[in-house]
Amino acid sequence: MAETHHVEVLEKKGNIIKIRMYILIPEITQFCVSNNCALQIIWDKAHPAFGKNTPISEAISAENRLDFRWLRDNADRFIESVKLLETFNYPAPPSLNFGEHRYDLSALPQATIEIRVSDKRWISHVRRGSSWDSVPVDAVEQ
Repeated sequence: MAETHHVEVLEKKGNIIKIRMYILIPEITQFCVSNNCALQIIWDKAHPAFGKNTPISEAISAENRLDFRWLRDNADRFIESVKLLETFNYPAPPSLNFGEHRYDLSALPQATIEIRVSDKRWISHVRRGSSWDSVPVDAVEQ
């Protein structure tokens, strides 16, 4: 599955992270800001395939991460709230060539989002300045 979003950590304090989320492909027209999307984004940084051994990757298996019913039913255990703080370049103009901006993200649709987790252990693997690609899908739609 191709990455749909790029994530950068702007701030981290206690159990809160503030991220910048970029939309990478034109098929995505909205920012995914539900609790289950936030959980997927945080988990993607801790994916066990990358050799990570973190509290969130131990609490949520790869199978759970791909099970939209499980995500919908369990996201609130990990995520207290998600707030869309601001957007830039949004919505994307029809003329935007997403492929041209894959490595220069400045023209892509982007949002600043605050994620509050129920326990700071769930974001122990996240550092200010870190970035990764993610494929969050709103489990409510599934």
